[in-house]
Amino acid sequence: MANVNINEIEVNGTKITEVVMTNENDMRARVISWGATLCDLQTVDMFGNTADVIQGFDGMDSYLTRNPFFGSTVGRAAGRIVDGKLTIPGDPETYQLNNCDLQTLNANCHLHGGPVGFDKVNWHLEGHTVSDQGVAVAFSYKSPHLDQNYPGELSVTCTYTLTESNDLVIEFIAETSQDTICSLCNHAYFNLAGHDAGPEKMGEHIITLNSSSYLPTHEATAEARTHRLRGCYTGEELKVSDTPHDMRNGVSFKEVSEAMEKTYPGWIHGDCYIVDESPKKDDDLNLCGTLFHPSTGRLLTVTTTEPCTQIYFATLLDLADCKAGATYAPKSSFCIEPQRFADSVSAAPPSNPVKAAYNEKRGHTLLLKKGDTYRNKTVYSFSIQEPMSP
Repeated sequence: MANVNINEIEVNGTKITEVVMTNENDMRARVISWGATLCDLQTVDMFGNTADVIQGFDGMDSYLTRNPFFGSTVGRAAGRIVDGKLTIPGDPETYQLNNCDLQTLNANCHLHGGPVGFDKVNWHLEGHTVSDQGVAVAFSYKSPHLDQNYPGELSVTCTYTLTESNDLVIEFIAETSQDTICSLCNHAYFNLAGHDAGPEKMGEHIITLNSSSYLPTHEATAEARTHRLRGCYTGEELKVSDTPHDMRNGVSFKEVSEAMEKTYPGWIHGDCYIVDESPKKDDDLNLCGTLFHPSTGRLLTVTTTEPCTQIYFATLLDLADCKAGATYAPKSSFCIEPQRFADSVSAAPPSNPVKAAYNEKRGHTLLLKKGDTYRNKTVYSFSIQEPMSP
């Protein structure tokens, strides 16, 4: 039967709650209240060996001072909003969101909720439950009105559930005191060969995305290289067919990342993919994609309620003194981030009718009205699949 262990750790005067959940299959998840962050995720491979398959830190202080979103809860709005200019239907104000400058790439771009987003605050442990189905732990956070210059007081709950069937379920619920936007996600960096296995092993992974369309960004344009638009959407929605973006039938991490770099000069991040509708078993979950490492047999299947997913090839990651003293090099992990359509609420200039049309079509996915409830559920299912014989 699943069990849970709760500890309180003081770091530089801040009391952090640590929760360790374990199921009967020796799968283990460690989460902390700072940023409602997933720190460790240990799973068994086809040989019976256990490894931690997400990147992070050993020391709690690193999560407070230098975390590039390892396992963090991202919000209020995941993704980029160009110039940080937010408009709310029916609200005459244009809110200038706080911007951040991550490695100089986002100087005029609001990223993942701003410089003090939900990843950089201490959440409150609401409680936990243990049953025959698994163990769950819930954290809450109340974001005040004009926090990072977002309108409305936003009350959020994040629940992690580790099931006996080796699912890690992450659910978000939010309500607001006035109309605002909300798009939350978890930002775990996966390497199914082990957190410290490096770029070579990461390159062996097979990525499959259930997406026929994607949102192109301004990566390769001259204007984007000034950083104002880098990583922000053009407003187009393009088909993946006959492009490196087509991962519907599975492609290796190495192959697709190299094809992206060759085809799109200036490509460094990843892209946003529209999740195709798929047969649903329950909870309105669509298949988002899979990540498979043939040498270990570990298979990660991601299903979600969210309409799109941002993927990231960790191309900018270069960090020393991480878990077990590891150095995480570029392309040593992979992020799959189901969310709403980012940058569909920015103030689109009249001279850009394509972007204006995109905002009109997709902006409602981010809008959270007073009296409504935001709900978001993503399931990370782990299993073993032996490689097919050649």
